[in-house]
Amino acid sequence: MHADRDRFLQAWLQLADNAAKYTPAGSAIEIGSAVHPSGAQLWVRDHGAGIAPAVRHRIFRRFDRGTGKRSVGGSGLGLAIVDAIAKAHGGHCTVADTPGGGATFTIEIPIGTQATLPTPVRAGDVVQQREASG
Repeated sequence: MHADRDRFLQAWLQLADNAAKYTPAGSAIEIGSAVHPSGAQLWVRDHGAGIAPAVRHRIFRRFDRGTGKRSVGGSGLGLAIVDAIAKAHGGHCTVADTPGGGATFTIEIPIGTQATLPTPVRAGDVVQQREASG
């Protein structure tokens, strides 16, 4: 698999960080990976409140967040960055229900792809976009 290991680690850690933010203390967060003939998967599974199917189409957009704990910090960029990294490698990121409650995020990347990395999001751009829309 041809991939940028640093970007994959960034994406995987972002998913783990999100799981830690939205999962109640004492609940399990599971991470894993698998390689198949067609590609590789990295996944993070939590046992929190989950993500309602009605908002799943929004959570990978920049600055958009699903419903839930608004007290949890963040800009709404994390999942958009994860999705951009996956797409830059010819793959995608999905979310599904975790059996028993919670959400499972999976990054799937085909084997044999060459990464064309997305342009990084700069903090100054985020501030300017928020000021322009506010």
